[in-house]
This record gives sequence, C-alpha cells and structure tokens, in this order.
Amino acid sequence: MRAYIIRRLLLIIPTLLILTILVFLSVRFIPGDVVDAMLAGMDFQAVFLDREALIRMRGLDVPVYVQYGRWIGVLPTPDWVTGESHFKGLLQGTLGKSLWGAAASVEEKIIGRLPVTIELGVMAIVIGLVIALPVGIYSAIRQDTAADYAGRSIAIIGLATPNFWLALMVMI
Repeated sequence: MRAYIIRRLLLIIPTLLILTILVFLSVRFIPGDVVDAMLAGMDFQAVFLDREALIRMRGLDVPVYVQYGRWIGVLPTPDWVTGESHFKGLLQGTLGKSLWGAAASVEEKIIGRLPVTIELGVMAIVIGLVIALPVGIYSAIRQDTAADYAGRSIAIIGLATPNFWLALMVMI
C-alpha cells in the first residue's frame, strides 16, 4: 500500500509538468498574434502605440522555453521598469499577468469574477435539486410506469446535454 501511494504521488510531477506545458502552449497557439489582440483592445491602445515596447514589456521577445520558465517561476523575470530580476510564477503561487489587461494579474481577474461564479454554481445546485428530488421520489414510488420512464429519460437527456449548448439555448 505504501509503495502504491508513493508511486501515485511521484506520478503527480510528470502529470503537472505536462499539464502546465499544455496550458502554456494553448495560449501561444491561439490564431493571430496576441500583441495585435492586445493593441486592438481599448485599454492598451491608449497606453501603447509602440508594438515592440509592448512585446518587450510582456516578455514575448524571448524564446518560448524562456517564457515557459518565467511563467513557471524557475527563471528570473526582469522588471521592465526598474530592470531588476525576480522569481515569480506558478511555483511561487502567482498566476502571472493577464495578456488582456493593462496591469491586471490573473489572480485579480479570478477574484473579481468569483462571486458571480459561486452564485451561478449555488443556483445550479438548487435548481437541480428542486427538479431532481421530486422526479426521483416519484420515479421510486411509481417504478416501471410511464411517468418513471419519462423521468429517467429526461434525466438522461439532461446529463447528456453539453453545458455550453444548454447555456446558449437558455440565453437565446
């Protein structure tokens, strides 16, 4: 049992490494240039007119493996204002700066959206329970009837429906 637990804990390391590489590269594989997308935004357009300065400020002028090392926190990140280098990244508990915000960190953006996310999650659970409990109780009492089959069918359809599609349909 101890060997199994140690083996599973050691598998966390390559799993997290592969996961961080996939997350990092997924942002880099977005079609188009991220700098053009930033300059198209209103908050950057007023501040930065020089494309090269924005590339240097965001650290996009170095190779991808150096960007990844800085993002993880194993390579020092130079401050573009003071010129000092410091270690900050995932290993230090910071998620970095957002590519689509003038100076906002990813943590600030997540915290700003957290109340609405929690509210949506709680409302989804409440609505699910309000619907599922009566249908489940009725199906248990009236087993193998037409109403039971209808309740089970609706439940299976609800589980099989993709959330993104259902959200679009509710908004429409």
